[in-house]
Amino acid sequence: ILLSAADGSRWMFTAALAQPHVDESIFLAVSAGPRRTKQIVLEFRLSQLREIAWRLERHMG
Repeated sequence: ILLSAADGSRWMFTAALAQPHVDESIFLAVSAGPRRTKQIVLEFRLSQLREIAWRLERHMG
């Protein structure tokens, strides 16, 4: 998943053995009230996988 920050930098999120995708979400930790946001979700079966290896790297391409 390629993420773009407000400052123009780009970041690549990868996860081994799990399927990452982006879902809509709500951010509640501000006094101004809830805000729409997005979150990365990893899907896997806990019975088959006890650890997740993931990486967030600055993307220079």
